[in-house]
Amino acid sequence: MLVFVTLIALCLTGCGKTAGHKQVVRVGYFPNITHGPALIGFAEKRFAKELGSSVELQEKTFVAGPALMEALIAGEVDIGYIGPIPAINGYVQGADISIISGANNGGAVLVAGENSGIKKVADLAGKKVAVPQFANTQDISLRHILKEHNLKDVSKGGTVEILQVAPADMQLLFSRNQIDAALVPEPWGTQLVKDAKARIILEWNEVWNNGNYPTTVIIARNEFIMNKPEIIKKWLDVHREIVKYAATEPEKARNSMSRQLKKLTGKELKAETLKSAVERCKFTAEIDPATIREFATLSYEAGYLKFKPNLTGLLSYPKEK
Repeated sequence: MLVFVTLIALCLTGCGKTAGHKQVVRVGYFPNITHGPALIGFAEKRFAKELGSSVELQEKTFVAGPALMEALIAGEVDIGYIGPIPAINGYVQGADISIISGANNGGAVLVAGENSGIKKVADLAGKKVAVPQFANTQDISLRHILKEHNLKDVSKGGTVEILQVAPADMQLLFSRNQIDAALVPEPWGTQLVKDAKARIILEWNEVWNNGNYPTTVIIARNEFIMNKPEIIKKWLDVHREIVKYAATEPEKARNSMSRQLKKLTGKELKAETLKSAVERCKFTAEIDPATIREFATLSYEAGYLKFKPNLTGLLSYPKEK
């Protein structure tokens, strides 16, 4: 009897959780504009409508990719919206995942505080620069920018101090002159410009590769992909519809993002802030494997990877049973 009860418990906690007779799908994403398709999909209940009443969606929000990746590795998330760097690092460390779609390109800016004296990248020497979390996409992008301008962070013998700071806390630290600059995803960059009087040092299309790089991709656990291919297919069908919708009905899409952000954070973005933030993003379902591999090289050069990985498994979707 004890063995039977134990087996039932394992079934309920394993891949494809059930709640009563419902299939539970756990989805992780950030309250960021760069995760716009997820915001729209949940605000308008598009995913729930497509998956039907037999599926229960559970939303889990995070502030940065490494934290989401830890939850996914622990089996607490089935599908995740995440930056390419945490996805790469997680895969290299043994996470059994695949990138199944693109979600957003660009959408991150380098800003400097009003009293920082920073007017160009070279002025970052001797300054404190914030990123949302070490080893996330903005962190790797910043380290690449520094290298291109013959600068180094203090851990490499340079003068630029890189700090990890939750985006919601950056405005306060700017006001106290405790950070001088930040590389952040939207809407945080626009908010810092409008509310903290920060200035743009590098626009979204100047950070790297003219903005043609993924800031957000969609990943999933391979076990979930293999066992629930119909859910993955429906999810991606809805995602592609949302991308088209955001392009053809931008005001409606922004309103949906605004509602979802308010629900998640308790705060409402000003309409002009939201519009400016969205204009720095390019929502997409496409993914360029070459840029993902380039990101892996940048992560290796930054010292987060011990070797340049083979990403075939990470990029090989759909999987075959």
